[in-house]
Amino acid sequence: MAHFARLQKKPNPFTSELEWTVQECIVIPNDVPTAAGPLGENDMHVDGETHVKNLYKHMYSEEENVWKQYSYNRNFRTNSAADGSVYLEAADKFIGAQPFASWHLTNDTFEWVAPITYPTVDTYDNPLAGQDITDDEGKVIGTEPAQAPYYIHWDEAQQKWFSTASHLRINEYTHEWDPSALQWNAV
Repeated sequence: MAHFARLQKKPNPFTSELEWTVQECIVIPNDVPTAAGPLGENDMHVDGETHVKNLYKHMYSEEENVWKQYSYNRNFRTNSAADGSVYLEAADKFIGAQPFASWHLTNDTFEWVAPITYPTVDTYDNPLAGQDITDDEGKVIGTEPAQAPYYIHWDEAQQKWFSTASHLRINEYTHEWDPSALQWNAV
């Protein structure tokens, strides 16, 4: 199956610059003919995009009926497309939408990165290790692991990484990342 993304020029919410934003993704059969043979044997062939454009010409205006093929397995155009992701025309790549105003796009991996490097520590010694885990009816469904994950979040206003110790099962930050010491500090 061949995967296509419908693109439309939309303003970036942080910079207001127009960018090709994915509006929807579809799948069509590999046997669509192209000038070089079946589409399934000719990824990114313009005939595939033309075929999809013709299928949807009754639904969208010319500006809204722009399609690019992408690889679900990331074999070409770097990433799989998804609603809200962005197509970089100059680089011929799909990227995720910019998550925060302070994040920048790398030139080598085409990934968004925070101004503070993502924490290198993502688990901690679980104080509940070895205890039973039960479901809502009280039935034992497992055992607490020795290591538990931090739920890590970027706080744009404070320009910091925060986390919640997962064993606490609360919705508030319990730790702040110290990038110079490479450790989590309780808040």
